[in-house]
Amino acid sequence: MENKPRELIEEIIKELNTLLYQDKDNLQILLQKTVVTITNIFGAESPYIQKIKSISFIPKTSYFPEMSEQVHSNSWNSGKEQLLSILNIVLKDLETSAFKSQFSVRDGHTEALKNLQELLRKVKNPQENDFLQEAIKCFEVAALRATVIMVWNLTIDHLYEYILANKIIDFNRELAKNTDRRIKITAITQKDDFSEIPENKFLEFCRAGNIISNDVRKILDTKLGIRNTCAHPSNIKIYESKVIDFIEDLVSNVVLKFNI
Repeated sequence: MENKPRELIEEIIKELNTLLYQDKDNLQILLQKTVVTITNIFGAESPYIQKIKSISFIPKTSYFPEMSEQVHSNSWNSGKEQLLSILNIVLKDLETSAFKSQFSVRDGHTEALKNLQELLRKVKNPQENDFLQEAIKCFEVAALRATVIMVWNLTIDHLYEYILANKIIDFNRELAKNTDRRIKITAITQKDDFSEIPENKFLEFCRAGNIISNDVRKILDTKLGIRNTCAHPSNIKIYESKVIDFIEDLVSNVVLKFNI
């Protein structure tokens, strides 16, 4: 956010105070701006958002066909007063130490998003770029487990494509040596065939065939464990810092490194 939170809220208050009676178009614009601003400051789960959405600027009852202009005027002014009251409470909230700490975290979130967008620009494959962009949108709204799962799927799919294009002989040579009875397939001929192989065994075959280095294998093994944690209900807390590392590590060391 380019402006400080307090300045943004004060600007909305000024616009509210100058809003003309029954100017419904500008009212909707102002309400949308208010919700977006508060979401950016406090997050999408802020109770302020529901309070704002519950405000009515028109009469809530219509028990007679032609209400007096005074009734409509009272409802309009009441709505403005309610919104102004909420915005003034927000201003007081911005002064608390708890908020300052929270905003510091959201500043870090914003910086992380900038870094991820920079990373996104390096992914030239259109389909992979779209997929990663959707994963970053999940991160943006704090759907951290979904972000991890999507980035892992992107990474594994990229390796499948890379092997089919460049290393299929090496991979099939190692697959032919397999002694794991869970794996029935003996050779890969199309991408769907990879689904017959557990992901940990897939990584093992990649390393044995010198398709990936030992360092990349360690990264993938670690990230597979994180993916598994995120894919199932648990009481494990997933932090933004871990998800950022997850994305950057896999995209930089796998997706961008192994050219299809």
